Amino acid sequence: MKNKYNLFITLKNELESYEKQGTKISFKGEYVPAEYAAMMCAFREKSSFMRDYIFDDKGKITEVGFDQIRLY
Repeated sequence: MKNKYNLFITLKNELESYEKQGTKISFKGEYVPAEYAAMMCAFREKSSFMRDYIFDDKGKITEVGFDQIRLY
């Protein structure tokens, strides 16, 4: 559980820094707070998530999305 908690803290801090820059965070297609996305990615069992970065026409990241993927 300690490793998952460390993952949660690291991801939460990273996503909160994006939020402070005005970047939206989405999880499975819905906008969510950074803490929620980090919690779902770190503690969900039997699920994996892929990041999706959305950029504006100037190359700035405007959204970080997390999409559920299946591992076969």
